[in-house]
Amino acid sequence: MTDARFEDESYARATVDLDEAYLDRQTGGDRALAHEVLVLFRDQARRQYEVIVGEGDARTRRDAAHTLKGSARAIGAWRVAAIVQAIEVAFDADAVAMNLRFEELDAALAAADEIMQQILSRPVA
Repeated sequence: MTDARFEDESYARATVDLDEAYLDRQTGGDRALAHEVLVLFRDQARRQYEVIVGEGDARTRRDAAHTLKGSARAIGAWRVAAIVQAIEVAFDADAVAMNLRFEELDAALAAADEIMQQILSRPVA
């Protein structure tokens, strides 16, 4: 069953690298918790990315894309989530199309990571 909150991701929302206001709401304004969540996301994103762009079977790669999509949505990394959602349903596409999606994912992860690094550099207390 699809979560109705995510069925209609608008183009504008899908261009947001990291929604800090959303992250703040998700963590109840707790900066230490936000830091912990971002550190966990960055680690998971690296691991899932390797599986997604790797040479494994399509099901394993789809599962990794699905996991990353959920994690990205949980922190407000809407652009990453939108791209990974497109990848999740397109593993049967030709290699050129998939490589373009992977390049989009690279850029989205880099942009989100830049914002995460800024947040992580701020004092917690």
